[in-house]
Amino acid sequence: MDKKPLVSIIIPTYNRAEFLPRAVQSALDQTYTNIEIIIVDDCSPDNTKEVVKAYQKKDKRIQYLCNKKNSWACFSRNQWIHKAKWEYIQFLDDDDEISLNKLEKQLNKFEKADNKIWVITCDVDYQRSDIHMVKKNRKKWYIFVDLLKSYCVYATHSMLIKKECFQNVSFDSTLVSWQEYDLMLQILKNWHIDYIPEVLCVVYESKDQISFNFKKKLQWNVRLITKRYKEWIKHKVFVYNIARFSYLLFRYSVWYLFGKKVYLLMP
Repeated sequence: MDKKPLVSIIIPTYNRAEFLPRAVQSALDQTYTNIEIIIVDDCSPDNTKEVVKAYQKKDKRIQYLCNKKNSWACFSRNQWIHKAKWEYIQFLDDDDEISLNKLEKQLNKFEKADNKIWVITCDVDYQRSDIHMVKKNRKKWYIFVDLLKSYCVYATHSMLIKKECFQNVSFDSTLVSWQEYDLMLQILKNWHIDYIPEVLCVVYESKDQISFNFKKKLQWNVRLITKRYKEWIKHKVFVYNIARFSYLLFRYSVWYLFGKKVYLLMP
């Protein structure tokens, strides 16, 4: 029996059979090997099941689950958060990847960290057709108020998270956009964070990304404002955030009405 802590890597997927192998292989290639990889298929109409089954024949650490109906990524993640026999969790989108030593480095950081640290993050290589940049996650300790003011810890899969963080926390299925930001707010309201100042994961642009569905982002922005405004008032960031989200709503409206080219001209 391996006495090293078990890390569950949860990969929700929908109709991304062409990209899924990149994410799965990055999980399988980890230098830290005491892992389970849980792939949750949201009723994909493509050959996702066959792709996963081929991997399962080669590696028994992979589990496959197919939802009974199309229920979005939040549902897919939530049903495994409290069921898996893990001590740490790594979320991974089906079109992204993690560096081969990500888990090993973050677990080593946990061993040396204060016992109040329950989340370790890292920098992110962000790649889009028009942008290639590094998003630096360099926040530590108690950052809840900072997080209320900005999306200052980017990408859920940059994080390695202790199981205990999820005692009363889950993805909000009413937020198909901003759900990662909302999850971070839930976790970091009570727990502390640290980081490794290295790029250990990659975010890619791919087809049908919800982040580019600006009609829906407009709706879910309003939902997030409705959900969080009392905390904004309590922590004296209400006026700041109303201005911030009003500007975001304006930007999303520009993309929705006039397209990407006009949107990219905005500051």
